[in-house]
Amino acid sequence: MKKIYKQIIFVIVVALGAWSCEDYLDVPPDANIVEEDIFSNYNSFQGFVDQCYEFIVDYNTHAICVSGNLGGEVMGSKAWVSGYHGSYGLYWSLANDGGQRSIFNGYNSGDGIHQNGIWDFCWDGARVCNIGLGNFEKLTDATQEEKDIIKGQLHFFRAFLHWEVVRAYGSIPYVDTVLTADNLKMPRFWEYQKNGKTYKNTQAVYERIVDDLDKAAQLLPEIWDAPEALAGTNQPNLGRITKGAALALKAKALLFAGSPLFNEESGGSATFDKDYMDRAAKAAGEVIKLADKGVYSLEEMIPGEDLDPYRQMFATVDGTYPYSAKETLLGRIRDRGKGKGRFDNSLSRLYSTGNGGVRFGGNAPIETPTQNYLDKWEMADGTRYKPGKASEGGYDDDADKRWENRDPRFRKTFWVHGDDFGKFKLEGHVGGKDNSAVVLNPYFIHKYWPKGVDNKNKDWRQFDFSTPMIRLAEVYLIYAEAIFEGTGDPNSSVSGVNLTAVEAVNRVRERAGMPPATANPAAYQTLLDGHGETSSDHPFRLLVRNERDVELCFEGHYWWDIRRWKIADKLDKNLYRLDFDKDVTYTSREVVQEYLFETRHYWLPFKTNVTLMYEGWPQNPGW
Repeated sequence: MKKIYKQIIFVIVVALGAWSCEDYLDVPPDANIVEEDIFSNYNSFQGFVDQCYEFIVDYNTHAICVSGNLGGEVMGSKAWVSGYHGSYGLYWSLANDGGQRSIFNGYNSGDGIHQNGIWDFCWDGARVCNIGLGNFEKLTDATQEEKDIIKGQLHFFRAFLHWEVVRAYGSIPYVDTVLTADNLKMPRFWEYQKNGKTYKNTQAVYERIVDDLDKAAQLLPEIWDAPEALAGTNQPNLGRITKGAALALKAKALLFAGSPLFNEESGGSATFDKDYMDRAAKAAGEVIKLADKGVYSLEEMIPGEDLDPYRQMFATVDGTYPYSAKETLLGRIRDRGKGKGRFDNSLSRLYSTGNGGVRFGGNAPIETPTQNYLDKWEMADGTRYKPGKASEGGYDDDADKRWENRDPRFRKTFWVHGDDFGKFKLEGHVGGKDNSAVVLNPYFIHKYWPKGVDNKNKDWRQFDFSTPMIRLAEVYLIYAEAIFEGTGDPNSSVSGVNLTAVEAVNRVRERAGMPPATANPAAYQTLLDGHGETSSDHPFRLLVRNERDVELCFEGHYWWDIRRWKIADKLDKNLYRLDFDKDVTYTSREVVQEYLFETRHYWLPFKTNVTLMYEGWPQNPGW
């Protein structure tokens, strides 16, 4: 963001040593800049803050072959893609430098700041935020609104960066000061007193995150107004952090803090904490109030239209950036180029057929969705898909049910055998042109891949794609889950929000063209094998979880969810593909690999050098 500030940012990085672990206290004697030059006026201070936007990781475009699909929703054909490591439980490689490129670690691109991932971004970014807050009183040449914007962003990013780490690694220090040799040894596990209550471990971290987000929400605008909010810099505001973003992240942080995995780690039981659920629902309710007054809204989904407003949140071909100012509350804005190169070198390495450019272009390897995950999409009438052959009561060999008459989001998400690409049709059958050795299940992720973006049609001159981090649709689902898990009543609502948990889910379903659900949905009274569902789960709980899996698919949510619910070790260990001939006269489910998830996989391992820094930073169990 803010090309106008690139030189300022570079000088600040050099002068303040924001990226160095050793010389960050020393300002080079020849640096032609002083702190007053950086922090005294709005424009230069905002340039300093703009570094923080670089710390948002896009889970599908962070690096080549990198995605957030780690929960068995995809299979990767080669060890170069994240999905391969996630499904095989190779977390040590995902979490450590020198291993697999991932959203968590550096990937040695030679591109400076872009070499890092979630782990390094947290500590680099926290330092930037703490330096900014420590120098905030120097900001004199600014209006009160501009001061609030600066301070609000700093509080938000400090919270956000800790949030990204704690939910993957477990308890960590909350760094709210500039570290020196005197205060470096901060323990992993600690307690935090707040409102007469003691919070421990991960919940202590989440409480500090919420504190910062509360400050951010008080200071940030609902909408950034150009040019006033940027003092005439002519910088676009797309992707700027707002009050809604702070409230949405607060709702999500509280939801995680009170979910079974984190509640147990903090000294409770592996159940939902009702107080956290109440607070999460109220925070989500504040975002819903903003939507109700027109600040946000769900994008329209149009049946039969490939790039409707809904799908343009994920991919575009008209030169605009794939991002919705209406529905997206948080996401990465990054100019990584457009066109054929964007497809060949990025998207195709994840989601196209990877067949070397004969029909689609691009480069293998790829990730393809597992048949297990495809089963989650309901039928158009709201009933659940039934895996297996007709002789077994299933739909796999039923042409009217296998790919047709499904939840409309199925076609917005997947390319299937026989789909018309204009100059050819997709051939996913055994021996078909688009079913090569790297295709572990002959379906392809359409969500980020528009029709015509291929070697034959060549409609990719301005192709681009990106991944939202929090959307309004998710806020509705957070609201519904939090209310139900806190009260047990899907017909409950939050005071001041004219919306029940059931109605919140149905806003998402209605946009998708799906029939409304009830508080005790009949479709979810029968369990789907292998999906971590148990007889003790209320049907509404299963509905909400399935809605998250479907609506937020391949946006980097599934792995985090199955961990926080503590069901990852209860999922089907077999990952399936579906074989069929050209005319689909037969189908056969085949086991491709085993999904490997052990108890230790609920937390990522720390790098060895981190655990050896000082006493008080133990490795996670099992690693």
